[in-house]
Amino acid sequence: MIGALPVAAIGTGHVTRILEPIWTEKAETAARVRGRIESVLDYAKVHGWRTGENPARWKGHLDQALPACAKVSKVEHHATLP
Repeated sequence: MIGALPVAAIGTGHVTRILEPIWTEKAETAARVRGRIESVLDYAKVHGWRTGENPARWKGHLDQALPACAKVSKVEHHATLP
């Protein structure tokens, strides 16, 4: 979805469009993908390839648009061993 876009053009809409399909089904994977996108965009900002806020930032940004991972994914424990 964002592979052909320049890093300066990536916005919150792009990030949420990537995350929403997997956010409730694969919360851990979605959280990791969000973190990696955030890291790439932070790297781009440091090198002067983009300006402004990071659209993949969780605290104070995406936490307002998406539910917390702990609320959408049920914890499944393994059965105890005999």
